[in-house]
This record gives sequence, C-alpha cells and structure tokens, in this order.
Amino acid sequence: ILLSFLNPGANRMRIQIMEVLDMDLIRQQADNDAVDIQGLASYIITTMGKMCAPVRDEEIKKLRESTDNVVTLFREIFRVLDLMKADMVNFTIDNLRPVLQRQSVEYERATFQSILEKTPNALNHTTSWIKSVLEELLPTTIPTGQTQRKGQQAVPGPFQILNFAFVRILTWDYNKSPLPETWITDETRLREIQWRLQQYQAVNEVLLIVHSTIGGPIQGLPSLSDRLKRMTSVLLDGMHSP
Repeated sequence: ILLSFLNPGANRMRIQIMEVLDMDLIRQQADNDAVDIQGLASYIITTMGKMCAPVRDEEIKKLRESTDNVVTLFREIFRVLDLMKADMVNFTIDNLRPVLQRQSVEYERATFQSILEKTPNALNHTTSWIKSVLEELLPTTIPTGQTQRKGQQAVPGPFQILNFAFVRILTWDYNKSPLPETWITDETRLREIQWRLQQYQAVNEVLLIVHSTIGGPIQGLPSLSDRLKRMTSVLLDGMHSP
C-alpha cells in the first residue's frame, strides 16, 4: 500500500520500503520468532508521516503515541492508510477535473451533434419548448408600432430566453406536454424541485392570508410566522408528491 503513494521518481524510498518490508525476510524472521513488530510498526508510521497530507498529521501523531496492543495498532494503521488513499484519489481528481471537464464538454458536444445528424427530429420537443418561450417573450419586448430597427434592438437575447425557459421547466405540466428531450434524464429531480417550489408557494400564500386578515395584532411576531411555516409545511408534506 505504501508503494502506491510514491511518485514515479521516488526510487530511493521505493527501494527502502521494499527492503524493510520484504515479506520473504519477515516470514523467515517469524519462523524463528525474531520479528520486530514494534520496529516495523514504527517504520510504517514514520513513512506514512512523510507521505500523508497535512490534514492527517494528527492521525499520525496518535499512531506514534499509541499504547494499544499490536493488533489494534495495525488496525488503526490500515484505517489511516485507507484515509490516505482517499486523500490521494481526491487530490488526483481535483488536479484532473479541469482537463476532464474540457474533454467532457467536447465529447458531449460531438455526441450531441452526431445524434442530430443521424436523427434530425430528435429534439422536436426541445425546439418547441424554446420556440414557445421566444413567442411569449416577443410581444412583451417588441411593442406594436415600433420601427423595424427599434424592434430588432428589442429582440430578447439568448440569456433572457434561457432564463425564462428554465423558469417554465420548473412549472412544467407533465400531463399536458412531454418534457423536452434534453431534460428527460433529470425528470425525477425536476419533479422534486417542482414539488418543493409548490410547497413553498403554498406556505407563502398561507402567511399572506393570515397577515392580511388579522393585520396589526400579529405584526412584529416573527415566532408566529416561523410556527405557521412549520405547521403548514407539515400539513403539506407528502400531499400530491411526485
């Protein structure tokens, strides 16, 4: 396990670990009752201290100061080694993430384009979704009677269209229209988000009705609002859930 933490160029330490932890030699020593268990444990812990991330220094310190029996000590050593392996994996992922993200985007774009070329109508619902959003935005952004030039300047931009489209996804009527193809894999998550949004909306409506009906007597009572939120959330929880 220790060897797996070494960089390719750390030949000196690699040779040292292989010499000290030579299993054939340790087996021979065990046959002659000459194994220095405490010495091996001390060497392993010292080597771990040289390789571990700073966040594991406290764990290494506990191992050095441990007075447990040999079995418990080695159990703890393997536990810390598992933590170090996780640290190494996370470190590697953090270093590779920018590269992986760039390659992932390029791969997804190429795959997406390949699907479109093979199946031109593969995104009919997605196209209809974007078009309907654009048609809904156009009347509000291009008032009647404006000149062609002014109208062109008022055409909604891509970010405005996408923002409006994403809001529509959160209020999507699944019984009326099929979900756009680009969202199918996220349908379960979208339904959950939609349910939570409806729940929060219902809670706010209850609070608005209570405050507008009773008015002054409950003004300045934040604890009452918090209690109403909790009670309403409990009553709504599980109702019409996806």
